[in-house]
Amino acid sequence: YVEESDKFEKKDGIIRIEGDIPPEADIRKDSDLLVISDDQSIYTHGIHGYPAKFIPELPRWAIRRHSKEGDTVLDPFGGSGTTNLEALLNERDSIAIDVDPLAIMINKAKNMVYDEQKLREEKNSLIQSIKDRNPSEAELMEFKRRDHWFRKDVSEKMSLIREEIQKIEDREIRRLFMLSMSTIVRKVSNADPGSHKPCVRKGMDRNIPEVIPKFIDRLEKNVESAIQTSRKINEEMDSHNLVEEDTQNIELPDTSVDISVPSPPYINAVDYARTHKLE
Repeated sequence: YVEESDKFEKKDGIIRIEGDIPPEADIRKDSDLLVISDDQSIYTHGIHGYPAKFIPELPRWAIRRHSKEGDTVLDPFGGSGTTNLEALLNERDSIAIDVDPLAIMINKAKNMVYDEQKLREEKNSLIQSIKDRNPSEAELMEFKRRDHWFRKDVSEKMSLIREEIQKIEDREIRRLFMLSMSTIVRKVSNADPGSHKPCVRKGMDRNIPEVIPKFIDRLEKNVESAIQTSRKINEEMDSHNLVEEDTQNIELPDTSVDISVPSPPYINAVDYARTHKLE
């Protein structure tokens, strides 16, 4: 039971907690908590948006309270990998299961240990190659209703960025850079920025930012986040196994998991596929 203290304030039956939930906090099953998160963007937690994400403080509390260093943590609804990153940061091994291709991509990039020098070199090389080319030279990506969602100049610049990223041989770095491009897709599209699900409003005047500076800014931030995470994760405890399957089909060996910390999908409230339609 969480007692009131300097950190915990109880009002109208709701316990308010600022930041980290101490692992010694024994939270009753019928408790109502309001957790004010400080850590939604630390390390690689913020490299890409994802609907209905865990705040890191919740799986962190469960992992620290109910497991020990060296244990294996499972998230059968892996999503963007919040539980799995918290497991690695707290020196636990990690297993994630998900069927969504974008979730798998984010989860892999978020929980990767990168070579810092190589990552910086590839980033600088990519930026230079993008600046050296004329966007009109790029072969436009083809997909349904492209010109409805994007202005022609935006499509040219995004196609150029994608072409240059695809030239990178290291698949882990290529994935991280592709995700950095994905994070700006909604921002540079014709979609209403105020709508959770992508839609274009007639007569709406969109102030679309410059594509290449926007991408470079996000790339720089994601690279620095990835480097911070790589430095933090203990190389001896960076085991992260991501299973690209339906959770119902998984057959993990008995006793191979010490704790499961999932955030089940909000299937009646969040249209995951449509939310990330443009990405």
